[in-house]
Amino acid sequence: MRCGWKRVASVAWTITTIARTQGVEGEDGEETKRSSNDRATAKWRVFTDRARELCRQKKFEEAEGFLRKALQEAQVGFGEKDGHVAAAKQNLADVHRLQNKHEEAEKLYGEALQLLVAAEGADHPSVGALLDHMGLFYAQQEKWIEAENAYRKALVAKKESLGNQHQEYAATLALLAEALAKQEKMEAALAAMEESVHVVDSTGLVSPVVLNKRMLKLASLYVQARKWGEAANWHARSIQELELNLGNSHPQVALVCEDVGVELAHSGQRDSAIRYLKKAAKIWEEAASESIQRGRVLRRLVMLRLFSDTSPSSLDSCLKDLQTSLAIAKKVWTKTLNDWKSGPANGQEGSKVV
Repeated sequence: MRCGWKRVASVAWTITTIARTQGVEGEDGEETKRSSNDRATAKWRVFTDRARELCRQKKFEEAEGFLRKALQEAQVGFGEKDGHVAAAKQNLADVHRLQNKHEEAEKLYGEALQLLVAAEGADHPSVGALLDHMGLFYAQQEKWIEAENAYRKALVAKKESLGNQHQEYAATLALLAEALAKQEKMEAALAAMEESVHVVDSTGLVSPVVLNKRMLKLASLYVQARKWGEAANWHARSIQELELNLGNSHPQVALVCEDVGVELAHSGQRDSAIRYLKKAAKIWEEAASESIQRGRVLRRLVMLRLFSDTSPSSLDSCLKDLQTSLAIAKKVWTKTLNDWKSGPANGQEGSKVV
């Protein structure tokens, strides 16, 4: 789970700019205040940047120390109610979250939210971003009701400030859909994810990769709801996007084709399922002829064809595919076993089996 530093920092630097413009030129007291703010901003930024680097290195305890200094600098330089303090507390809460220090993180998130609402208003985009972080915090603990509540509040803030056709609004919808699905509120989850996909698709403001991931997630939710036909339709749309952006023979296309084949088979559309599985098998044959993925697809093809066509030529083809699948499985197993035998347990470096 990512720490979200970029978003937090952007909020803080915006507040810094606002603070700098509030002084009145020519008045010594205000000039001194601005100078103090500048020094505090510099220290806040140095400490925060250092903590960010430590976080990337997974040195969370060291990062926590620098963030405590950043928080102290914000409190001294700008006052307890300043937006810098809210951002510093959110950063510190994120690091606590990454260390599974749930009690400390929840307290800091709550304090940061209270400060930010007071400083910027309940409908400010930064409030929505902070509520997203709180939702992730609850989701990490599988507290799905609390996560849902945080995401719904985030949607209200983002809708008021950004509108309901913004990519940030769509991102929160996707998070909400996951929280709803975990509670088996499938109709609501599907509605939220479909709206998210619609916003991303209609605005065109995000990369095709994001759109494709969102469509795949929607398809997986339909699978979870056991709505195989709808799942296959969304996977088919995903294939079109993948082929457009990655080409017809990309392994990712093969993976999604296999998913579509399985879903169509569940919905009783065997002929269509076989067509997609054949496409997946062909891609794997060209990309990695001895891959375990190809062997798996061939086995699935054999099972489907045995139920749909028992002609001598079809049975011969099934036997050939099954023999190929078994040969691939044997090679993969032999390689895995040899890698294990020559691995670190026997004092050698060995090959890493992925």
